[in-house]
Amino acid sequence: MTMRVTLLGATTVRFAVLGVAFVTSVLVARNLGAEARGIFQIVLTTSLLVASVGGLSGELGFAELSIRRGAMSRQRVLGTLSYCSVLWGVILGFLAFATGLGAHQLRDLQLDPLSVRAGLLSVGGFVTTTVANTWLQRALHLQGRAAVAAACSLAEVLVALIVVLHGLASDSLSLQRVLVGTLAGSALAALLALTATRSPISSVDFTVLARGLHAGAKFHLSQVALQMLMRLDILLLGLLAGAASVGHYAVAVSITAPLAVLASSMASTFLNRQFVDSDSEAAEFTLKLVVVTAVLVGAFALVVAAVAWPAIPALWGGAFTDSRMVLVILLPGVVALAAQRPLGHLFVRHGAARAMTSRALGALAVSVVLDVALIPPFGAVGAAAACTCAYLVYAAISWRHFTMLTGHTTRDLWHGFNVFDRTTVNRWERK
Repeated sequence: MTMRVTLLGATTVRFAVLGVAFVTSVLVARNLGAEARGIFQIVLTTSLLVASVGGLSGELGFAELSIRRGAMSRQRVLGTLSYCSVLWGVILGFLAFATGLGAHQLRDLQLDPLSVRAGLLSVGGFVTTTVANTWLQRALHLQGRAAVAAACSLAEVLVALIVVLHGLASDSLSLQRVLVGTLAGSALAALLALTATRSPISSVDFTVLARGLHAGAKFHLSQVALQMLMRLDILLLGLLAGAASVGHYAVAVSITAPLAVLASSMASTFLNRQFVDSDSEAAEFTLKLVVVTAVLVGAFALVVAAVAWPAIPALWGGAFTDSRMVLVILLPGVVALAAQRPLGHLFVRHGAARAMTSRALGALAVSVVLDVALIPPFGAVGAAAACTCAYLVYAAISWRHFTMLTGHTTRDLWHGFNVFDRTTVNRWERK
């Protein structure tokens, strides 16, 4: 199977995932309101942050081991990554109950109409499945099976949609039901991905697990900072402006998802290429991938903005009209973040933890300062402006480290844009 076919298949399935998730999001927002949509997002965000902190960036450590594994076989590395993802996720899920209780008690972040127990179970369950799916998806990508990974994600969102549709049909849709359906889908995705890795359980080696976690630890600060950069604005917005503002913001963020899907599909499809080629070939390929991603995602962003402006009030309702301006302000930052995505994989290949940490911490600092300054007077619009500025800083620092690591210059980047044409992707294929 050529890379072009793999990219097409993975991207097609990812957009199917996006379409199903989009329908689910619209149904939840229209029927439960902005506040419930905001509470749902707060629960997910809290879970993702806890999973990020507790996951120790193990998926990145195993990715580095897969190329610099020494005497270890690739099967042992991938087998340990696959099965221990579930074990590690379960351990963290139990530890996350306290985090769920803390989120329930935060001022202006009450999880009502959820009970305390439901909030705890939701956070703990999502932490478990998030860690498992993150590691398992990485295992499938390292095997060059991006389309299979996407198919697991499709099963996840289909389950959530079925639960929501059943709730609407029986007139029993509630926030609790939405959370249960989402969690059930996430658990199914993990089970399917574990099966799809085809790794024998006998390949599990706890020595390899320790080495993978140790290797991931050097990337961990950068990954935690990155997750905070991408998620903390939700919590700050909830604290400073209320759950309804989070609902408006979440709608705008969800509409940028097609851009992230396109960038993620391209990056994950060619991940194997970045870890198998020589250092010089991987650097040259990464530069081309940045150019192509920027061109395609940038053009797509213009289409998304044009379609979303009339579609938001039509689909979500007049109460979400303010989400239009939030979306427009978010798009430049989302495009910049998408374009630099391949650079992170090259940093992992070279073990460049300092590069990953500096870009994440620098952008996070910008985000927090601007969030605190802009959210009180401008609400969700202020959060969007802070987010875009932070993402632009993140992309700029990433590029700076790439040039220092590889010797490429900004002139090479401009040259890449100047010579870009529709045959560029064809030249990537390994004959």
